[in-house]
Amino acid sequence: MRNLTLSTGEYYHVYNRGVDRRKTFRNHENYRLFLYFAGRSKHDNDTGKHVVNIHAYACMTNHFHMLLEQTRENGIAQFMQRLSTSYTRAFNRQHQRSGSLFETTYKARHVDTDAYLDVVATYIHRNPLAIPETIDVETLDSYQWSSYPHYRGLVKNPLVDDKTLSDLFGAPNHTQKFHQRISAKLDDYRFGLEYPQTKLARN
Repeated sequence: MRNLTLSTGEYYHVYNRGVDRRKTFRNHENYRLFLYFAGRSKHDNDTGKHVVNIHAYACMTNHFHMLLEQTRENGIAQFMQRLSTSYTRAFNRQHQRSGSLFETTYKARHVDTDAYLDVVATYIHRNPLAIPETIDVETLDSYQWSSYPHYRGLVKNPLVDDKTLSDLFGAPNHTQKFHQRISAKLDDYRFGLEYPQTKLARN
């Protein structure tokens, strides 16, 4: 996966987990810091323009998932390097530890069709259901560390660039359609599955 060439204007499922599956988020402050650094890291230091667009995300106890669109050359690499470095330093300082926090630099999969985009967005937003206290789909509405409440219209999250998924699910009714998709039974997501080759509409 590291050999994947990341192209500008394309979408990618980016994810990582803690070393030895250890916790990467131990408290609410950790989640807040990670999302704060994500917001800072998606902007170029010199121009202020986005190096990536964040279309969806979910953070769990020992891993995270993001649906990213690269908006400039090497944008995802720049974003992930800044995010991981800033957050690891803050986490280590708070918890009096040293060394790597995440298992790898990051992993990425190319999302090249509408069908695949649908599956990945749904998978990311359903991911917190694996957490014991998130007992059913309805509790996702109050899960703070995901972009799902934003798409439900329950909060306004400035971190989320929502145009692509809103268009995919058909504004102005995308909130209801998206919730129906999340609520529907979803087979376990497996990388490498074949999906209909319906190309993404480019804006």
